[in-house]
Amino acid sequence: MSRLACLLLAAALLLPAAARAEPATLVRATELKAEPFSDAATVAKLPEQAQVEVLKRQGAWAQVKAKEGQGWLRMLSLKLASGAAPAKGNGGSGLEAAALSALGIGGPKPAQPTVATGVRGLSEEDLRNARPNPRELERLNQYAVTPGEAKAFAQLGKLRDQKIDYVAAP
Repeated sequence: MSRLACLLLAAALLLPAAARAEPATLVRATELKAEPFSDAATVAKLPEQAQVEVLKRQGAWAQVKAKEGQGWLRMLSLKLASGAAPAKGNGGSGLEAAALSALGIGGPKPAQPTVATGVRGLSEEDLRNARPNPRELERLNQYAVTPGEAKAFAQLGKLRDQKIDYVAAP
């Protein structure tokens, strides 16, 4: 391994996280949360077009630093300066990937930046520990429509009843 390659790898791995923060702009006004959960305590309310630094990414959430404080925002509320999602895990700028690529480790970088937001599914433990939440059920029921409202909507869209038989199992 060449001396330059060793230096690149060391620099990539030892840079402080703040040096790897990526600038971003809010696409809508949103609440800065203390933790990456919708029901977490609100740290501050950030206006549309506020400038933040993305420090880290966790699922559909990004840990950010703003002038109002540090906390978590949904990734969908952000427009990253690079147009790409921060590197998974530490929110790095890709310097680690470049250093590893320089060493011949890892694959080539994609030609176009890509953006992906993932949401973790439910684990077996989540399902075992699930508890009913009557308040949320009542909130959900507020979105229900009556049969009459559904019929009126269908008529507006010129939809009609249609019977579709089940497909027989192979």
